[in-house]
Amino acid sequence: MFSNAELIVGVHGSLFVNTIFANDTCKIIEYCPANRPDFSFQNKYKNAINYTHFLVDADSDFNIDIDLNELSLLL
Repeated sequence: MFSNAELIVGVHGSLFVNTIFANDTCKIIEYCPANRPDFSFQNKYKNAINYTHFLVDADSDFNIDIDLNELSLLL
């Protein structure tokens, strides 16, 4: 699945380890709660060169809201 993906969008978590199988033309957008920042994936090996990491506001349980209008501008 990840090896054929053109776009991967998601919230920071262990699922992102699978993006190592994405090809170099895949676009990856990762969201991370600002009150629990983690930049570990930025430094991990990945074929995809178009990777963007966003810190976004979150509540005390680390739930985030993604502005779909802003996301659509990135696609």
